[in-house]
Amino acid sequence: MKKLFTTLLLAFFVTTFYAPQVMAATEVKVPRGTRVIVQVKQNYTGKKLKAGDDIMAELVNDVVVNGKTVLAAGENVYLMIDEAEAAHCWGRGGQITISKAYIYGQNERYVFSLNENVSGKDKAWVVPVSCVGLFLWPLLLVGFVKGKQAEIPANKIYEIRFDNAYNMPAI
Repeated sequence: MKKLFTTLLLAFFVTTFYAPQVMAATEVKVPRGTRVIVQVKQNYTGKKLKAGDDIMAELVNDVVVNGKTVLAAGENVYLMIDEAEAAHCWGRGGQITISKAYIYGQNERYVFSLNENVSGKDKAWVVPVSCVGLFLWPLLLVGFVKGKQAEIPANKIYEIRFDNAYNMPAI
């Protein structure tokens, strides 16, 4: 009985005092601005997106800091839409703006910076032809021509950077 008590007491002290030090040693400080490459998984257009939506991407490569992997390739990354507009009449193209991306870790959300503005092509000929149409009124119907949708194609690659320094567990 005395051996069992001694063994349990020893196990308690080892797990209480030694285990947290081992776990702390596996954390890596990831500096602000660390570069990460992500790839969009599917096609998105300004017609179907709205501000606040997230689009799915994934890590292309492992994120390695000081020889330790902190994020594995293939992990999901979410790109946050700040602004999205569908194509408009009078030949104006759509627009999508993305400024943040994030990954959910074990206990934290890691935020990244990204400044991307995707614009659909304007159809510049619509307005001049419509002005001429004031004299030739049937040509006013040209005003109903829309510009091109802003599009983020599947497999598009983006470079994003950590917004802050993070202590992340090594995997």
